[in-house]
Parts: sequence; C-alpha cells; structure tokens
Amino acid sequence: MTRKKNGTEKICPACGETFHCHAADIASCDCRWLSLKEEPRLAVSSRYDDCLCTECLLRLAEARQGRDNEDG
Repeated sequence: MTRKKNGTEKICPACGETFHCHAADIASCDCRWLSLKEEPRLAVSSRYDDCLCTECLLRLAEARQGRDNEDG
C-alpha cells in the first residue's frame, strides 16, 4: 500500500516486509495521512526503534478502532 516508491527503503520491524519510508519528507510520509491516536503511537514508539510499514500502521489503527467500538 506504499503510495510512492521514492524514500528510504527499510524493513518493517513488526512484520519484516520491505517498504519505502518517507520520514525525511514528512509531507509524503504515510504517517501524515494515517490517523493514529496517541495510545497506538505510544505503543509503536515504545516497542520499535524505527518506522513501521503502512500495512502494520493500518492494522494498529483498525485494532484500536475495534477496541473502541467494543468499549463504547
């Protein structure tokens, strides 16, 4: 689901897949358009030393959304 092929090629520490990170150009970074609440962002930063791929970020967002729906 990577939008562009430029950026830095990295390996996602969560799933091991290769992806293109755009952190150096934050306007192109998937993190910019992906809406993660504070709790999943903190979980990522405490568990991993580097960026996650878009698919893993989406899974975190969807998992959190599901828990919010169960709570509410």
